[in-house]
Amino acid sequence: MPSFAALQILRRARPLHAFHAQLERFALKPNWCTLTHTAVRHSSTNACVLLTSSARLRTCHQRSYCYGKHSDEPVDEDGESGLEDIARPEETEDLPVGEDHDGHSQYVPEDTHAVPDETPQDEGSTHQASATGTGNSILKLEPCTSPPTRFAQSFSVGTKVYTWHTTAKYGRRLIGPMTEWGQEFTYRTGVSVQWDATYPEKIFVPPSGTPDVADPARNSWYKHRDEVEVTVYFFGSQRAIDASISLIEEMITQEPVLVRVGVFKRQDNGAPPQWLSLRRVNNETRPADIPAISLKTPGKYTLLFETHKEAAVRSVFEETGVRLNEDDLTPTGFLDSMPIEYYWRAKVYYFVAEFPSDAEILGPRTSVSDYFVDWDNNILRQSPDPIDRVWANYADPKTGTAWLTAAKMDELQLPLKGDSYMETRYKVGEHLPELREATQL
Repeated sequence: MPSFAALQILRRARPLHAFHAQLERFALKPNWCTLTHTAVRHSSTNACVLLTSSARLRTCHQRSYCYGKHSDEPVDEDGESGLEDIARPEETEDLPVGEDHDGHSQYVPEDTHAVPDETPQDEGSTHQASATGTGNSILKLEPCTSPPTRFAQSFSVGTKVYTWHTTAKYGRRLIGPMTEWGQEFTYRTGVSVQWDATYPEKIFVPPSGTPDVADPARNSWYKHRDEVEVTVYFFGSQRAIDASISLIEEMITQEPVLVRVGVFKRQDNGAPPQWLSLRRVNNETRPADIPAISLKTPGKYTLLFETHKEAAVRSVFEETGVRLNEDDLTPTGFLDSMPIEYYWRAKVYYFVAEFPSDAEILGPRTSVSDYFVDWDNNILRQSPDPIDRVWANYADPKTGTAWLTAAKMDELQLPLKGDSYMETRYKVGEHLPELREATQL
């Protein structure tokens, strides 16, 4: 015997007397003499569900499905919102009636679960207009019929592809410093976003592991990396792409940046302060000027809708476990002199902060495998890399961090970063007011 004696689904208001004969038949069945009527309204439509059951099932509610959303919303039992909504005297047309398995008549509802036709119209007309920014927006999406095959992982059945021809300055705002914004955009909208240089023949990119091959004369087509012409690809359903336009317009008003924080602690004997440092393991597809394991100060990248100082506080905790306050951060400068071939790189902002007296270094809190931890000091001491040998003497294998003086950091960073590494990035200069204003973004 079914758990519910009757389930009446009404899409339009109909008189209750049409069900009188059917309810009498159910009332004659054994163990179903006492019936309770409960009205349930679906939140996404005007449909109302009339549940007729025994007293022991009066609290049960039948889940209904409409356009991909589940909803159970009991109608108030005040005699107004449920049953009176059903019984409208002006609609008295006959209800469709069928037979159940027991031979009794029952109401046959109309197709309430029919999904509206989502077949997109001609891409060159309505949808092209809907996939374009509003007002004076610089966003102009165009349908693409032959996207690059290297983005094949973004394809699926029913995928639409749109392109936006712009410059690296704006394309970077959709992809992010290290594709993080693009990943968050996909998570929010279901639309995959990729980008590529529109004219790659105008950009010379040195092979990986050969930083000395870069020749500025071969990248003279563009004066700044922001001017590099790029094509941004959007992969997704037509509905998802249309719905993502407002988010895209918000994203291109922001500027993704990297942040680095020089966390220092004073020496009791008046010696130069020491700086907190760590080593990050880089992937195999790293650029030519990035080593396999890089020596760095704490700091990562800004997330979408995150300020520079918020990103600095978050990333220091994620990499070292040290908690800082935004008020403890003092901006010292930014780096924007990136080579043309690395047009995807974001600007880097630098801060300094004193190590809190009550803080404890815990090591990386996220993506532990991306950091150099739990090494064997005996092996590092035999390494030809000077950073490895210094790391064996000063660093803690458990936390993956070390306290180094500015002079030692300059010495280790000299081959890749040049002279005066620490002073260039972490010296508080005369532009402090302007930096304070800029880093509030």
